[in-house]
Amino acid sequence: MDSIRENRTKEDILAEIRMERAADIYDEKCFILVEGSDDALFTNKMFQDNVICLESFAGKSGLMELIAEDAALSDNVIGIRDKDYADESSLPERIFLYDHCCLEMMMLSEPAVAESFFHIYYKGTIPCNAFIANAMRQLSSYSILRRKNEKESLKINFRKVNFGDLVDFSNESLDDRALFQRAGKSETYDSCRQEAESLDDTDLWEITNGHDICTFLGRLSKNGKTDMSETGVRNVLLVSHRKDDFAKTNLFQSILSYQQQKHLTFLESSGQRTIS
Repeated sequence: MDSIRENRTKEDILAEIRMERAADIYDEKCFILVEGSDDALFTNKMFQDNVICLESFAGKSGLMELIAEDAALSDNVIGIRDKDYADESSLPERIFLYDHCCLEMMMLSEPAVAESFFHIYYKGTIPCNAFIANAMRQLSSYSILRRKNEKESLKINFRKVNFGDLVDFSNESLDDRALFQRAGKSETYDSCRQEAESLDDTDLWEITNGHDICTFLGRLSKNGKTDMSETGVRNVLLVSHRKDDFAKTNLFQSILSYQQQKHLTFLESSGQRTIS
């Protein structure tokens, strides 16, 4: 895979696409637009050498702007983004979604990745087959608030709401009422809590935010004797998730099907699995 381009303006990115396409005399280059630097690291690891990864100038919204620009209106330019709470039917054909809610949840859904994290880093007492489910359940009310924020345009700035100190290591729980207070949305706590109680584990995989689960797991984990941060947890997942794991995902299969239809090369087709 070609080098990662990041920290550029919208016009910088479009100019990069134009320049690379103009110089591509054998019509071999492909482009993947991604939300952020972690997505770029993942993409750099998983895709072919002819693929150029371009990091959005403004996260998800910037990616959606870029994919609609004339310079990017080509089959060999695709985008990969978190599903979050999007209406999949409204997205362009060239936008692909991570399995489950986001990149982190997709990586954790691979049993080998989750088990490796559990045995090496996790210091809680909940067994391996339940520690991810507990994390998602503890975060469920907050996940509902995140979904409401997107669907109802509540304009909550979640980046400013830190909650690591609200995770109780002794019983592996989250003081979510205090978290809602910190987010300035105490009045919505009871309704979100009630809605969250109706979710099953399958629902939780589709609604749990990657930043949140990495923060929660980080408070219950150590790298040696050092406490783990959100970034530390995510970096472990990025290292642990292999190409063979990626080949099992719906995202891989979707892009593989697309490249076969369009006669392009984003992925090694040898990783194809049989779908019954």
